[in-house]
Amino acid sequence: MDAGFLYVLINASMPDAVKVGKTERDPESRAKELSGVTGVPTPFMVVYQESFDDCSAAEEYVHALLEESGYRVATNREFFSAPIRLVIQAVIQARAALGKGDGEQAAADGPTESAGIPQSEPWEGILEQGKAASEGFGETLQDFDEAARLYEQAARLGSGEACYQLAARHLNPEFAGADRGEALKWLKEGARQGYTDCYAELAEYFLENGHAENAEEIPRSACRARGKHFLVDVL
Repeated sequence: MDAGFLYVLINASMPDAVKVGKTERDPESRAKELSGVTGVPTPFMVVYQESFDDCSAAEEYVHALLEESGYRVATNREFFSAPIRLVIQAVIQARAALGKGDGEQAAADGPTESAGIPQSEPWEGILEQGKAASEGFGETLQDFDEAARLYEQAARLGSGEACYQLAARHLNPEFAGADRGEALKWLKEGARQGYTDCYAELAEYFLENGHAENAEEIPRSACRARGKHFLVDVL
């Protein structure tokens, strides 16, 4: 058996691919190593990691599980076209089936605090890159198109703030491609994810366009969203 880690990586340049691999070293070091490969314009980011007594067996388990569900990009590659949360769930399932660390079987009722669940959300790094491109922070050149691309990727990973930023872009009269329909789409998506600022903008939009009954519904809908019940009919 080879003790080590299973890691889940994403890359802003590969918005539809998630990499699942193994390493006997620190996953962050492995991500930096992969990021240094020629032809990869943006760095890989570790969004989840888990230690196993036998990381090879764990990797085979997760790859087989994702491939069986039809998410594998190619049979000889470690990339999968799957929702990031589903990939993380597959790794957690491997932990439950194979055990980790001290060799004991994982608890049947699911992962605990020691299960390696990331303290940060998978979209945070991409969202920060989007902000840097939007504002031209540090050594990053201001590039609104690149910012929009990064925001869209973060939004797909579940960032309500990224949805808000995309909506703000389309509500800005100075933006040549401003489209209120696109703005409304992103506000609705951000609201579905429970992002408060999106609710506020939606309420203002409904009031401005003579839909007071929808505006009044927003606070109640926001409460439902926070309780994991998402908007359906109101938006």
